[in-house]
Amino acid sequence: MKKLLYIFFIGFIVSVNAQVGIGTDKPNSTLQVNGSLAGQMVTFNTSYTIKPTDFYLVYENSSSTAPNHTVSLPTVPALEAERFKGRIYQIKNSSQFPLTLTAAVSAGQSIRVGNSSGASSFVIPSGSYVEIVATGNQSTDAWDLMYVSMPQINQKSNVTLYSARLGLPPTNTSSGGINDWNTTGSSNTNASTANTYNNNNNFPDATNNRWRVMAKTTKPFVRETDTYFGSAFMIGYTNTSMEIVYDYSGPAFPDNQLDHIYPILTAGNTTTTFPDVFVVSYSKLENVTVSNKLTTRLTVNVTRVDRIGYQTEGNNDTPGGANSNWTGQFIINLVLATKI
Repeated sequence: MKKLLYIFFIGFIVSVNAQVGIGTDKPNSTLQVNGSLAGQMVTFNTSYTIKPTDFYLVYENSSSTAPNHTVSLPTVPALEAERFKGRIYQIKNSSQFPLTLTAAVSAGQSIRVGNSSGASSFVIPSGSYVEIVATGNQSTDAWDLMYVSMPQINQKSNVTLYSARLGLPPTNTSSGGINDWNTTGSSNTNASTANTYNNNNNFPDATNNRWRVMAKTTKPFVRETDTYFGSAFMIGYTNTSMEIVYDYSGPAFPDNQLDHIYPILTAGNTTTTFPDVFVVSYSKLENVTVSNKLTTRLTVNVTRVDRIGYQTEGNNDTPGGANSNWTGQFIINLVLATKI
């Protein structure tokens, strides 16, 4: 009987030194557990020092005033650092207040946070969770913050928003309009008109940068006809529109973001004198080099739509009366949604 027990004991040692299975007789790793796994769970609502037997810790505090509580890592003994190596603690801050995780500073021990060494502490924000592991060092970077889950990171939208207001110039085909211009090339047509308009009508964004109108090209309303039985008959009008090119005065948007930007454009005005009667269509957003500087350029098309089907005929079947030109001070509301 003793001989059989001895053989069984030798076989058990061999299996332990190789692979151990719990809930399986065919383990595929050094330790394989086919079932649940539990560790020591501790909840606390005041400052707490982690014990060697702890594993999962939850800070719960519903105080009406913000406390300044800490959760302290155990001191790694000077002669037993290797024994601590690989020890993991999981800490959840379930309170509405920040919780400070501290190392044994009095023993010269610190925490490695990201790629930064020597941190004495780390603030765990409300609702956040961290995992920290002992590195086997006894002093600097005795602990490594290996995982941080923060609600403001993991639960935020995957879209960032940029917004600005752009000046919308009048057309050049009606009384009170402004001549078209183009300052994007070497010709600089009507550059003085452009400068006068931009100085008075551009709006700063949150970073105090502006979208300047570099070019505007008016496409006047057109009387559309078709021929029936050898005669021309009016069938409608194409309303006045403009192509407008804006250059951004701030730093150029990163090239790798341009393909992930989704523009939202609406038109309005700075007073209550005029109705909002424009439709703005996005054309393109690109980076161009202007005077040896990389600049983000936005091109849009704007159409006035309140005169559709409301043109009047003058003598000799020529357009008269109302048309779809515009004067006055208008704006474009720009929102750029960037997927991150």
